[in-house]
Amino acid sequence: MIRKVFVVLVVLLLGLIPPAPVTKAESSNILTLPATRSSWTDTGLQVQSGNLIHIRASGKTATWPGRHEQCDANGECDRGIDHPSNRIHVSFVEMDSQARPPFRAGTNTSLVANRQGSVFLRVVDGWTPRRYSDNSGAYTVTVTVWRGNDRLGHDSAYEMARNAGINFWSTGDYVGPDRSRTDGTSLEEVWAEAIAGIIALKRACNCAVTITGGTKDGHATNLNYTYGEGWKLDTSANDEINDFIVNRSNRVGTGGGYPIYLDRATGYYYRDERSRPGAPHWDIQFNTNALSDLQS
Repeated sequence: MIRKVFVVLVVLLLGLIPPAPVTKAESSNILTLPATRSSWTDTGLQVQSGNLIHIRASGKTATWPGRHEQCDANGECDRGIDHPSNRIHVSFVEMDSQARPPFRAGTNTSLVANRQGSVFLRVVDGWTPRRYSDNSGAYTVTVTVWRGNDRLGHDSAYEMARNAGINFWSTGDYVGPDRSRTDGTSLEEVWAEAIAGIIALKRACNCAVTITGGTKDGHATNLNYTYGEGWKLDTSANDEINDFIVNRSNRVGTGGGYPIYLDRATGYYYRDERSRPGAPHWDIQFNTNALSDLQS
């Protein structure tokens, strides 16, 4: 059966609208995207490379003419039928460069912007030639942007990390906002740049990433850019992430008896604590000016 597919593309149109200064800690807009609209919809949001973007989409749309079956942005449709192609697609490209493959997204998605630009949305009709007039339904989309120097609450940071496929672990089986739980893992007051960095790491290595240490109280409190300050995260070690970090980093020294690596692509630092008894992990510093902290 021939199906009409329409997806939502998020596009950063560069050079069309000059960037404007943003003064609030986060920016968020809610838009309605009718499936019948062929033009791009301006979200009113602008981003820099490395900014966090969260997209939440609700509502349903019909996927081909003559049928009334409604599908959400994950491709889950009425009557239990699944249409994986009926998803939201997200793309950071210029207007005249549609060749780049889009990111896949759904009803609840976290992204890291890979360039500066203005955020536009569009529902794309999958038929050739495209016909918007016979579509029906709409998505209500909430787009939220966090800059690198924004602080995040645990719930927001946790949701974005989980959306990206990142796992969590703690010795006390507690993951939550209470930073006083010394046996827990918290992301309360973490910097947005750290969450963007761990999401980018997950997507770049395409491997399992498990956060085992966050912003809990009492973790290396003698340093300036440490866990409690929201700049560092611990991740468990595994063969895939080990190879990925070592292969794209240069060794730049030692700290606490452990090797330190500098990521050539991002400027982030990794302290290799795989030999730590009982807790082999990577200590990741997302402040690019904080090598001295890792060397302590």
